[in-house]
Amino acid sequence: CSNNTVSIHSPIEITFEKLSLQYPTTLSCPCTQSSIRHDQFLLLDLYYRPICTSQFVNQTFISSLYDDKMSDCYSLDYRIMAVSHFQLIALLCRTIKEMISDALEEFTTRKIVTNQVLSHSIFNAQIAALVEQLKSTIIANIKHINDFLLFNIVENRIYLGLRTNYFIQAVPRAPTNKFIPAKYKTLNSMCSCLTNNNCVHQAGIYNSTGCTGV
Repeated sequence: CSNNTVSIHSPIEITFEKLSLQYPTTLSCPCTQSSIRHDQFLLLDLYYRPICTSQFVNQTFISSLYDDKMSDCYSLDYRIMAVSHFQLIALLCRTIKEMISDALEEFTTRKIVTNQVLSHSIFNAQIAALVEQLKSTIIANIKHINDFLLFNIVENRIYLGLRTNYFIQAVPRAPTNKFIPAKYKTLNSMCSCLTNNNCVHQAGIYNSTGCTGV
């Protein structure tokens, strides 16, 4: 039994695929170019949440929600929070878009390196793995920023402008006011913003005296 080596110069794709099926373990097809940039063979289509392309993140819409009389409302009235809520969403959308743009720019300039032609199945598997790694990296970076902001707010006890984490109590003849951590009722207990950074409470529209607006 003898082994014969047959050389085919500059085979077309169909020929290579056929031979790779017939001789999966012995076929060798060296590359004349060992590396190629991702953006030369890969195109990624981005789809953002509809909220990030809607009028709700438009500054004109956000400004229309502002009313200086809102300060008379109950602190958990959504009319007080609306402007900040949509400003935060707009900021989040811009930040994520910038992060994704930076990550894609770095990703597309990287190169895939191989000294042998890859079959369709192997090539697609490698690309799928690269894209999943890219998505995981972006998600991890977003979570890192979120955790960093929460850590600073909680550990430094930053007083939120919406007055939802602390209440200020004026003490007569005292040199300073007293900051009281907000507590919110949950199903079985009370959640304190002093010890828990995940306290959640349903906002609402309250019919308070002196509170007007949308």
